[in-house]
Amino acid sequence: MRVKNEKYFLISLRYASCHAAFSSFQSSGRITADMRFAPPLGAHQNCYASLRSFYHWLCFSLGGQFRNKFGKMVFELYVKSVLEWNETDYNIIPEFEYKYLGNTVLSPDFILIKDNELIFIEVKANAPSIKLKSTDFAEYYSQLYKAYGKGIIQCIKKEKHLRDGIMTHSEIPQNVNSIYFLIITLEEFRIPVSDFMRENIENMCLEEGVKLEKDKHFHLMGIQTLESILEEDSRSIFDFLRMREEKGRIYESYAWLDVEHSIPFESTRGVQRWKNMIDELGRDLFPDEYS
Repeated sequence: MRVKNEKYFLISLRYASCHAAFSSFQSSGRITADMRFAPPLGAHQNCYASLRSFYHWLCFSLGGQFRNKFGKMVFELYVKSVLEWNETDYNIIPEFEYKYLGNTVLSPDFILIKDNELIFIEVKANAPSIKLKSTDFAEYYSQLYKAYGKGIIQCIKKEKHLRDGIMTHSEIPQNVNSIYFLIITLEEFRIPVSDFMRENIENMCLEEGVKLEKDKHFHLMGIQTLESILEEDSRSIFDFLRMREEKGRIYESYAWLDVEHSIPFESTRGVQRWKNMIDELGRDLFPDEYS
């Protein structure tokens, strides 16, 4: 069983790396629907589709245990490595334990600190299910909770613990001004951030005994959008989230539409770091297209 679990772990690790690479290409806007089967990029697209399908097959075949381990042992580590790309711009506090009512509880997956501002980050190894594209309200509500609701509720609780002096850390400043909530998912869910969504998120919070205040916002994005912000946008992640809130963009557009690609895509480390891996994997899977 141990060998089998290690095998699945290594497969998922390779998937995580390749998934990030392909996501980087997709989110850049350099690959369009018309280019999907163009000879130079065909192997990349076919490989991306194969890996994504394989990941969903593993989740379906092995159940929640695989998804949970993938999220904790692979995806969270990858998100941490992405955040470290710009670690000179902020301090990163990984998840830590603290006491609440005699119990040991956990902080957000990551806390970013810049001056007197914080970002609470919750990482969810979720990918949109086919049901989400055409389904009933019950399924929509369930998917919304798994992808975003649970993470937002955790952020609300942790902010209260911080404000009440329950959750403490030596690197967190005593006087904290703004705290941004950021939920990172494996893929973009493409769920419109609307008044309808917010109303349902508020209901989820009330069901679990917490309240999402009217002036409190939350930010949602897939890992590929986070990569684009850190790599191609000259603004810091703090400036990006602040702009979204101040200009009311949260309820007007997806986060990835507000990324300013001010740094040439070809110069980003995402391209340089993963291109060889993609080509190597492509040659193994689609030798005819690389001949």
